[in-house]
This record gives sequence, structure tokens and C-alpha cells, in this order.
Amino acid sequence: ELYKASDGPAPTALRHPEQTLLNLSHGQGFLTLLNNKPFLLASEQIIDKNGKIQATLMLASPLDEEFLIASQASTLADSNVIALLAEDRPTILVSSNATLIPPGTKINTLKDRYLKIGQGFFDYGATDIVIELVSFISTAEASQLTQDVLSEERPLRSLTAIIYILSFVI
Repeated sequence: ELYKASDGPAPTALRHPEQTLLNLSHGQGFLTLLNNKPFLLASEQIIDKNGKIQATLMLASPLDEEFLIASQASTLADSNVIALLAEDRPTILVSSNATLIPPGTKINTLKDRYLKIGQGFFDYGATDIVIELVSFISTAEASQLTQDVLSEERPLRSLTAIIYILSFVI
């Protein structure tokens, strides 16, 4: 049986999972690509009182735009983007805003518009791919943030300098 939260067909590998896929996801998170899209899988067996396997339950969560938005909802500004990259490819697998940075975008084409401000690697359970979670901030927003910090710091530094000078004079 297959239950889905979204429209569209489920990947074939999930409709008729191979034993290898079930074994790798059994009792732990397993990160893999299905139809060239990242999925987090976890499965568990239902065993009867005689120890015979009756069924296997599998949770398959696509790591898509909706997943990234939900995981970063409180910290994500409109112009900032969270993206997933496969370590062996310099392209975006999925991003939190596909209109700004669509899947398939080459990472080197973003350096004029975005700064890469954070990254981390998926390190949980088993995986057959290494996924990198990357945060991007627009260069315009980064420049504005720098100017805001400088404008706040200048008066404070001037006040500190005056206090030091007065304390030495006194």
C-alpha cells in the first residue's frame, strides 16, 4: 500500500522496493537518490508472534523545496536560499526557492549574485550519496548588512575613543 501527501507518481523504486533498499533503510535513516531526487528513507519490519515478517513499513521523505522551507522556516529570509548539493556534482539538487535558484543550477554561476555563508554535510544513518546543505545570502543583502553594522559601530567607536581620551586627561 502506498500513501502520499503530494500529487504525482511515486518513484518506481518505492512502489516495488528492492530488498537492498529495505535492508539499508531498516531501523535507520538512509539517504539516496530516486529518479535523480534526494530521499530520506526509514523502514521497520512488522513481525508476528512466531517471528515471521508480516510486512515492512517504509517512510520515504523527499528532500524537496517544501522540506527545506519547513526545516528552516523561522530563519529563512525571502532573498536567502537553502540548497542541497551532491558532493560529487557542482549543481543544485534542490533549493528552498526554485524561482531564485532552480534545481540543476551550476554552483559557479551563483558567485556574482550570492554568498555561500554556511554549509554542512548530512551525517546521519546510512547513505549512498554525500549531501551538502548550503546557505546562500544575496550579495545585495550582504552589502546592506555590512553597511548597517558599520553605521552602528562608528558612533560607538567614537564614543569609546572620547571616553579613553577623557580618562587619560583626567
